[in-house]
Amino acid sequence: MTSGPLATPCLGDRVREKFPFFEEHPDTIYFNTSAMPLRPRAVLEAIRDGFFDPARSPGLREAAERRIADFLRVPTADVHPVMGCHMAFERIHELIFDPARPLILTSPFAHKAILTPLDRWQSRGQIERRRVAVDASGRTDVGALRAALTPSVRGLVVNHVASVTGVVEPLEDIAKAIADFNAAESAEVLLIVDGAQSVPRLPVRAGIADFYLVASQKCGGLPGGVVIAGERARRAMARTEDPVAAMRFTHEHLRAGTPHTEAIHTLAVALDELARVDWNGQVGMDAVAEANAALRDRLLDGLERLPVIELLNGTRRSNAGIVTFQHRDLDAATIGAALSRAGILVRVGVKDAYDHWFCVPDLPTVYPAVSERDGAIRISLSYYNTPAEIDRLLEVLEEVTG
Repeated sequence: MTSGPLATPCLGDRVREKFPFFEEHPDTIYFNTSAMPLRPRAVLEAIRDGFFDPARSPGLREAAERRIADFLRVPTADVHPVMGCHMAFERIHELIFDPARPLILTSPFAHKAILTPLDRWQSRGQIERRRVAVDASGRTDVGALRAALTPSVRGLVVNHVASVTGVVEPLEDIAKAIADFNAAESAEVLLIVDGAQSVPRLPVRAGIADFYLVASQKCGGLPGGVVIAGERARRAMARTEDPVAAMRFTHEHLRAGTPHTEAIHTLAVALDELARVDWNGQVGMDAVAEANAALRDRLLDGLERLPVIELLNGTRRSNAGIVTFQHRDLDAATIGAALSRAGILVRVGVKDAYDHWFCVPDLPTVYPAVSERDGAIRISLSYYNTPAEIDRLLEVLEEVTG
């Protein structure tokens, strides 16, 4: 099955030489970027140089922080390196905790790494967690969010891009709803955004949130990351209006410990590679987003012609290149095994030992069929994928599904 003429040359064909994976595995098709993207050669070289060339270490982290800030369009002072987003989120919540405002709102697509500490604190009676409603496309229902905001709410946690469905949250509308409520009620509701899937896929202005978490490994760097925390967030953690004292407090508490310089440096290198992408008259993340959208549309066109395939995703307009589907009759493990035998690597989301699907515990509350049919298949696209790979995937699915 094909979905129309191939775009020649496509961005994927032009950039594949930057990824050693394809030299070592030329016949493998990689559609598991949401879990772990392939690392470009520049990042692998940075890992080598970072560990074995001490002469390059002085100033390495500071320079990396400046480049990360430029990429995310925030002041360098707002970039705070952390050992990992899970630990960073737990630390953030400890610092912003207010017993007078114990309610935390979360997206039903929130990752287990975010929910685990919240659910632990809820089990101890320290906080209450509630899911926000989503609309038919899977995005936060902003009207319902406005109704859910009360003086007891301390924060809202959302994914910029949902890791299972690829849905892009309307962050501007969400931020405005929170700002309007804060102004009207003299409240201090904070917006906390998980940017793990958005940063490698979309142009991002991280300063729209109070806290914006970036996972280095999801962008092609080493495990670790940064938290973007502006002046309002720093004041909330330090509980002071003094900007100098708030910055000092943030450095002492959020950034405490030995900085993971290699992770921060490789994140900066990975973002540099994304910023250099030049395709179809677009540069940087605009080019990446356009290329991903073309691949996404080709994939969806093909899947929609297979009557036994049911998509979990919302509208195309709000999808960032992550497509999850189920077969009406076959379980996800059967389809995943067939794709693997054909050299196509995808993510098979089945219930794990912790009763989770794709590390998203609340997913069945939005898509009950995930649990009813024992899992789903996730195809996560990247700018190094090609239309030909999409067509091969569709061919194998057609063979498997009959």
